[in-house]
Amino acid sequence: MKKFVNFRPVLVAAIAFILGIISVYAAIISDYVISAAVGVISVAVLVLFLYFSTSKFSRKAKLAVTLAFLLVLALGGFRFYAETRSYENANLSGHYLEISGKVKEVKDNNGGEYAVIKDVRFSGALSGTTKYCISLSVNGYSGLRIGDKITFSAVINDRDLFYDGKFSASAVAEKIKYSASVFSGNIEIKDNSPDFFERINLSFYDALKKGLSGNEFAIGYALLTGNSDYMTEDVIESFRSAGVAHIFAVSGLHVGFLAAAVAFILKKLRVNRYLSAITLLLCFIYSGVCGFTSSSLRAAIMFSVLGFAPIVGKRYDGLSSISLAAIIILAISPAQLFCPGFLLSFSVVISLSVAAPVLSGILKKIFRFLSEKICSVLAACISAQVAGIPICLFFFGNFSLIAVFVNMLLIPIIGFIFVFLFVCTVFAMIGAARVFLFLPDVILTALRYAITFFDYEIFLVCGFTFGGFSVFYYLIIPVFGGLFNLKRRVKLIVCLLLAAIVAVGVTVKTVSYNEKYKITAVGTGSFCASMIRKNDENLLVVSKMEYSFSLSRLKKVVERDGIKEAKILILNLDKNVDIQVAVSKFYDLFAVKDVYCYGEEDFSQKNLISILFKDVRLYYISDGFGMNFCGAKCRVENDGKCFILDTDSTAVAVYSELAEDTFSVSATPDIVICYDKAEYIYAAYSPREIITYIKTGDFDNTVLKGNLTVCCN
Repeated sequence: MKKFVNFRPVLVAAIAFILGIISVYAAIISDYVISAAVGVISVAVLVLFLYFSTSKFSRKAKLAVTLAFLLVLALGGFRFYAETRSYENANLSGHYLEISGKVKEVKDNNGGEYAVIKDVRFSGALSGTTKYCISLSVNGYSGLRIGDKITFSAVINDRDLFYDGKFSASAVAEKIKYSASVFSGNIEIKDNSPDFFERINLSFYDALKKGLSGNEFAIGYALLTGNSDYMTEDVIESFRSAGVAHIFAVSGLHVGFLAAAVAFILKKLRVNRYLSAITLLLCFIYSGVCGFTSSSLRAAIMFSVLGFAPIVGKRYDGLSSISLAAIIILAISPAQLFCPGFLLSFSVVISLSVAAPVLSGILKKIFRFLSEKICSVLAACISAQVAGIPICLFFFGNFSLIAVFVNMLLIPIIGFIFVFLFVCTVFAMIGAARVFLFLPDVILTALRYAITFFDYEIFLVCGFTFGGFSVFYYLIIPVFGGLFNLKRRVKLIVCLLLAAIVAVGVTVKTVSYNEKYKITAVGTGSFCASMIRKNDENLLVVSKMEYSFSLSRLKKVVERDGIKEAKILILNLDKNVDIQVAVSKFYDLFAVKDVYCYGEEDFSQKNLISILFKDVRLYYISDGFGMNFCGAKCRVENDGKCFILDTDSTAVAVYSELAEDTFSVSATPDIVICYDKAEYIYAAYSPREIITYIKTGDFDNTVLKGNLTVCCN
């Protein structure tokens, strides 16, 4: 008689390591619900594998497995604790320091450069070295390249372990602890000495730059190295909307294509004896060129297991291979567990390994006219997309309904494009880049037009979240995939029961979420605004808008949250900004009905607006202006410098730039969103939360307060 589950030691170890990380994370944020869940899951895993496994365990063996499980759990927790404590204790406390370091990453950034600096040495009020990196914003262009050794002086700002209530997972995982800003003329480039991997990356960059231009260079470089920083926002958003942006995140797809191409060449050259070793070596080198991202490293490790399993006389097991990769990556950096790249990569590959083969067989039975290969490709696309839905909703706010079909058509083509581009780029490194990259240029242009020609945004689904019900959602994958030895009817019943729990839970959670007032604060140097939402009502409160303002961040919020229409309240309009220009830019993002602008009435502007935008009504307002927004009382005060949103439980004040330190409002706010003078506001009101538009670091955090949700972008 078959036991309920097969015992996989590496899988059990991976689960223990992950639970250890989560347990310490729960302790740090004082979340007792998560702590209790970790305890329940730990007991369930031990019981499942010790008493319902195919392996027979004696009492001593059960005790040994239990102790090993607890030991690995403790190791995972200790590793995460050590990483976070080290990050917290590496503060430089805002000192003005002279910095020397090496450029790890560089990209264009709104009329300047953004660089990540590693191997940092500092001197001044403090002196020493650090293993952490600095994210450097450069005002202007200094011609930085990967591998440049540079010196500069600047005020160094620390990044917190938690930023406005959310764990800074990416910063911790990438070891980016500090940030600084400097003018390009104040950077001195001493030398360029890239390491082995950086040198290959630069060779790719230089060859592609010589042979391609504009969007084709950006797409080609992203496809080969996973670096999409050079792609324009419009192009990358088109790929995201189509659900195929993953082709720019180097993963098993790319490593698999490369390994297959190398193996084919070596077989033709009859180098079969060293086939596995050479292929695996090149896979790890390629992962290094791409920065050892979690997805590329995971693929390289899995290929290593696949290659060496027959040598040691073992049968390759996909789940054990995935588990080993997870342990290695999380041992290097436990914070990866909370990064979207890691979560997407592993959830997708688990679904491909477990669910795709079963789904392929079902599709073959249903659609007998389809070949096995087509069924396999379709099953793989469906499994991959289904596995990523909760993660995409959590991190990006949407997912694409059409992604399965686009991927089914595109992935085989991408395999050819990747290998062909890779080979042509290698030849282009020697010389005559324009010649060798002529055909890839044509192919990449065709790829870009094929993706950007259609508006895939209409297929994006958003507006709901899975939350804790993601656990039940992901339990469906192993049940459906047959990891538990259940009869077909029982398996079907369990899958339907889990699906019902997810459906009911997500519905209740979504309804509850939509009943909250949601504020998204969008801050840049030229444009600051707060998007207030409840149900289907939207109000954009503009706190700052200069002459050359950009709505790029607001556009991301609008697309992520599916905002179709909004009212606009402008508190602070730069005298050089025409209201018609502002309305025109907003009109490109969403439908605009009512615009309220603080100041004296301008009849010429009102007439112009009525002519250019027949559906838009422009109102000029003054202090005391009040409105009702979804049951909340709203008003403008303090010479048009403050907007008050007063809900049943929370009062929120949104400030524009303050000219003086003294001010007053009619209600004491619980939450303040401001452009400047946060210290004076705090001294006056001592609110529970102050969120500033202009602040070091990226706005990607969430604070929950009663019936209000405040997000910063």
